[in-house]
Amino acid sequence: MREGVSRDGRPLFPMMPYPTYAAALDDDSALAIIAYLRTLKPIKNNPGRFEVAFPISMFVRAAPKPVATPAPPPPSPTDTLARGQWLLKVGSCNDCHDSVNERHEPLPGKTLAGGQPFYGDYGVVYTANITSDKATGIGAYSDEDILRVLRQGIGKAGRPLYGMPWPYYKGLSDDDKRALVAALRTVTPVSNIVPAAVLKK
Repeated sequence: MREGVSRDGRPLFPMMPYPTYAAALDDDSALAIIAYLRTLKPIKNNPGRFEVAFPISMFVRAAPKPVATPAPPPPSPTDTLARGQWLLKVGSCNDCHDSVNERHEPLPGKTLAGGQPFYGDYGVVYTANITSDKATGIGAYSDEDILRVLRQGIGKAGRPLYGMPWPYYKGLSDDDKRALVAALRTVTPVSNIVPAAVLKK
């Protein structure tokens, strides 16, 4: 989790967000994840050779950067706001919700402002602006609106949020969900209109 390489030394970039885990997960948290993975039923499946298409293949040649095994970060915080900010980090919220350029590099001043496209059987959706901007972000969402997103994947307008991995977040404790809400309230508002989803009929 800290160095982003498999057992045989091959890089796990770009899908494995190891820098996030290396920076945020203390040893106890990392070991808890490993313990959970050990409980999963073995499934024989060869996903095939990993390949990255051009031009992304050119961008990832410099990653992952060689790293020495870093010292583990401190234990996960218990204070509500600090825990929410920690959960934003370990949940890799920035990976999907930061506005990015064509090289998938975060745009300065547009942290969590959304707009990345995701394609699926449903069509194409764009990640939401989850800054506290009232017009284009979630500043007008009530705490219960945000909690419904985390529990049911339903947006303020009452429609499903395709592409939002809410099934993973619904298992968080209620305290952790409320900690996330508290952290989201502190995100600097950014005015950024996200394209509307194009859903298949």
